Amino acid sequence: TRKWTNLKPANSPLACQMLVWASLCYDPVNDEALLFGGGMAANPWGGACTWLYDCETNGWRALEQPREKQPPLRGCVQTAYDAKNQCIVLFGGNAQDRYLADTWVYDVKTREWSERKPELSPPPVASCGMAYLAKDGLILMVGAGHDSTWTYDTAGNRWTRCRGSLGLD
Repeated sequence: TRKWTNLKPANSPLACQMLVWASLCYDPVNDEALLFGGGMAANPWGGACTWLYDCETNGWRALEQPREKQPPLRGCVQTAYDAKNQCIVLFGGNAQDRYLADTWVYDVKTREWSERKPELSPPPVASCGMAYLAKDGLILMVGAGHDSTWTYDTAGNRWTRCRGSLGLD
């Protein structure tokens, strides 16, 4: 019907009363949405760790993986679902005192994050865009600034800088 509806879930992430700059990504394997990060939250740590929204039950729950094994909190971060490898990729973000350049992968089967340490990575970035390139089986990341378009091969743990310009600089 092309009309928004407030589903009014019975519970919600503790941080979401005032959460801004978080990332939300759909996991089609589990029919869930993964919410991560953000800032200005009304909790002691000021952000949201990983929360999962179950589309069938209309409910939120915190990820059971210990917080110290999840990505450090940040805002202005993007995530994208990699259908070939059945995982969600996260890169960079704003830690409020610096931009980040770390790569994390959420395995939708095990529901666990793991940090990746590729040999080459994009420079620190916040406010980027990410999308999955189904034909190539790669994640595309476009950030603000020069040389800021990269692809990520999840299985190979390899970032590759894209040559040329998108005309956004």
